[in-house]
Amino acid sequence: MKMKINVNGKELEAVSVGFVSAGEPFVEYRLDNGDVIRVKFVMTRILATSERNPMNEPIYSFQYQAVTVVDEVVRGLATN
Repeated sequence: MKMKINVNGKELEAVSVGFVSAGEPFVEYRLDNGDVIRVKFVMTRILATSERNPMNEPIYSFQYQAVTVVDEVVRGLATN
Protein backbone atom coordinates (compact mmCIF):
# COMPACT_ATOMS: atom_id res chain seq x y z
CA MET A 1 0.00 0.00 0.00
CA LYS A 2 1.45 3.35 -1.05
CA MET A 3 1.47 6.27 1.36
CA LYS A 4 2.73 9.84 1.33
CA ILE A 5 5.66 10.81 3.58
CA ASN A 6 7.50 14.09 4.08
CA VAL A 7 11.28 13.95 3.60
CA ASN A 8 13.14 17.24 4.07
CA GLY A 9 10.04 19.24 3.14
CA LYS A 10 9.31 17.18 0.02
CA GLU A 11 6.28 14.89 -0.21
CA LEU A 12 7.22 11.43 -1.50
CA GLU A 13 5.31 8.20 -2.13
CA ALA A 14 6.55 5.28 -0.05
CA VAL A 15 5.76 1.63 0.59
CA SER A 16 6.39 -0.44 3.70
CA VAL A 17 9.28 -2.91 3.32
CA GLY A 18 9.57 -6.17 5.27
CA PHE A 19 12.79 -6.76 7.22
CA VAL A 20 14.51 -9.05 9.69
CA SER A 21 16.97 -7.78 12.28
CA ALA A 22 20.58 -8.77 11.61
CA GLY A 23 21.44 -7.72 15.18
CA GLU A 24 20.51 -5.02 17.66
CA PRO A 25 23.53 -4.46 19.88
CA PHE A 26 23.64 -1.95 22.72
CA VAL A 27 26.04 0.99 22.59
CA GLU A 28 27.53 1.56 26.04
CA TYR A 29 28.45 4.87 27.68
CA ARG A 30 30.39 4.98 30.96
CA LEU A 31 29.65 8.14 32.91
CA ASP A 32 32.11 10.02 35.11
CA ASN A 33 30.03 9.08 38.18
CA GLY A 34 30.48 5.35 37.45
CA ASP A 35 27.01 4.70 36.04
CA VAL A 36 26.68 2.97 32.67
CA ILE A 37 24.01 3.84 30.12
CA ARG A 38 23.29 1.33 27.35
CA VAL A 39 21.24 2.36 24.30
CA LYS A 40 19.98 0.56 21.22
CA PHE A 41 17.53 1.41 18.49
CA VAL A 42 14.95 -1.21 17.51
CA MET A 43 13.57 -0.66 14.01
CA THR A 44 9.77 -0.92 13.94
CA ARG A 45 9.04 0.09 10.34
CA ILE A 46 10.95 0.83 7.14
CA LEU A 47 9.42 2.75 4.25
CA ALA A 48 11.02 2.76 0.79
CA THR A 49 10.62 5.49 -1.81
CA SER A 50 11.51 5.39 -5.50
CA GLU A 51 13.57 8.58 -5.06
CA ARG A 52 17.35 8.87 -4.74
CA ASN A 53 19.42 11.49 -2.91
CA PRO A 54 22.12 13.64 -4.60
CA MET A 55 24.67 10.85 -3.96
CA ASN A 56 22.38 8.46 -5.89
CA GLU A 57 21.49 6.48 -2.73
CA PRO A 58 17.91 5.23 -2.22
CA ILE A 59 15.79 7.27 0.20
CA TYR A 60 14.21 5.36 3.09
CA SER A 61 12.19 6.52 6.06
CA PHE A 62 12.56 4.73 9.40
CA GLN A 63 10.48 4.34 12.51
CA TYR A 64 12.24 3.00 15.57
CA GLN A 65 12.07 2.71 19.33
CA ALA A 66 14.99 3.71 21.52
CA VAL A 67 15.68 1.21 24.33
CA THR A 68 17.81 2.40 27.24
CA VAL A 69 19.19 0.65 30.30
CA VAL A 70 20.92 2.45 33.17
CA ASP A 71 23.28 0.41 35.34
CA GLU A 72 23.71 2.48 38.48
CA VAL A 73 26.78 2.14 40.63
CA VAL A 74 25.75 1.46 44.24
CA ARG A 75 27.11 4.34 46.25
CA GLY A 76 27.60 4.27 50.00
CA LEU A 77 25.34 6.39 52.18
CA ALA A 78 26.83 8.98 54.48
CA THR A 79 26.80 7.92 58.14
CA ASN A 80 26.78 10.14 61.23
